[in-house]
Amino acid sequence: MNRLEGFLARRETVLGGGLIALYLAVYTTLAILRHRSFHSFGFDLALFDQVFWNTVNGRPFESSISLADPRLHSYLGDHFSPVYGLLAPLYAAYPHPETLIVIHTFFVAPAPLPFYLLAREKLAPGLPRLAWVAVYFLFLPVAFITLVDFHDVALSVLPLALALYFLEIVRHPPCLSCPPFPFLSRGWHPLLGTALGTVGVW
Repeated sequence: MNRLEGFLARRETVLGGGLIALYLAVYTTLAILRHRSFHSFGFDLALFDQVFWNTVNGRPFESSISLADPRLHSYLGDHFSPVYGLLAPLYAAYPHPETLIVIHTFFVAPAPLPFYLLAREKLAPGLPRLAWVAVYFLFLPVAFITLVDFHDVALSVLPLALALYFLEIVRHPPCLSCPPFPFLSRGWHPLLGTALGTVGVW
């Protein structure tokens, strides 16, 4: 083992956490600058901002934008996403679109952590483990998802990654505890959660 390999092996946890923190800081900043330079869109950032604004002001899930329907209606009738009720207190603390951007990034950036933990069980210390974190962040669709305003699909990335980790390592109870969160974020996500839960039971 040369000096570089030894350094990576000794510091891999710190380096992995540093990569996650760096990605979180850089992409949160880029996403906010993108919004403030008028490159965000009504679909989906303004749509969700209206839903959150109405929710924290006493009109839960009310929308006049979703599905291009100008009449006041419940967003839950378009997409079943009750997770917004759980995130509403965060939005209430700073009721601006930037809050949604930060929430969005916080669900995407830590997702390689379960892959790193799985690599610790399967691979040699150092670069082979850290490569999984780096590959996740270098995968261009991840960058696209992070910069695409705000969308509920991104809220399932971390819970599903954790479910995959628990499915491989300890299987039953922890694996079954992760899929319910995607159930709350989008109507069709129960299909993913049910599949993972079924495999976890077997």
